[in-house]
Amino acid sequence: MPLTHDAFQALPNWRTPYLRDLLMDSGVLPHLDRRLLLFERWLAQRIAATEDAERARIRRHFATWRQLRKLRAKAARSPLGTSTRQEARQQISRTGAFPAWLSARHVTLDSCTQTDLDAWHVEKYATQRPAQTFLCWCMNTRRLPWLTIPNRPTTNPDPTGQHQRIAALQRVLADESTSPRVRVASPSASSRCSHIPSAESSA
Repeated sequence: MPLTHDAFQALPNWRTPYLRDLLMDSGVLPHLDRRLLLFERWLAQRIAATEDAERARIRRHFATWRQLRKLRAKAARSPLGTSTRQEARQQISRTGAFPAWLSARHVTLDSCTQTDLDAWHVEKYATQRPAQTFLCWCMNTRRLPWLTIPNRPTTNPDPTGQHQRIAALQRVLADESTSPRVRVASPSASSRCSHIPSAESSA
């Protein structure tokens, strides 16, 4: 076999990445980002395993013109991180999910409506989120009509501030109408905030 990166990419043996590392370190092969090479290898296998021909074609186009261009540009500046490669893999993995979901509803990409897109995101929003890059690409390449991608924060809201906690404890301790169970449970919290005035001192 020729000593080229393309030849190594075609080999199925899992040990070949380590041999290729040695050849790059010794100058036999041009040095390329290892994580990029592993991603390209995984991508080729993922596309080959896609049974539906149309979905495989769309996945290949998205990977070639969106993901690989971005990763190669980033790798040219600095080594790729594990999180970058993992994010790209998640996005590629979700490229088949949305078309398959539409197909089950007897809808194609070009006939997708806002109602369809909203319904897709209602089902496990956090799981569907990696597909949003693919959806934007489909709109930009006119494979999907211009629609609004639902955007819902998946992070926890900001924690309650110290002043808010103190004010809440004051209300609980000073309000005699609060249930006895809640008032009994409050001293353990108020003991950690010794500067909270009691109901008598604040009267």
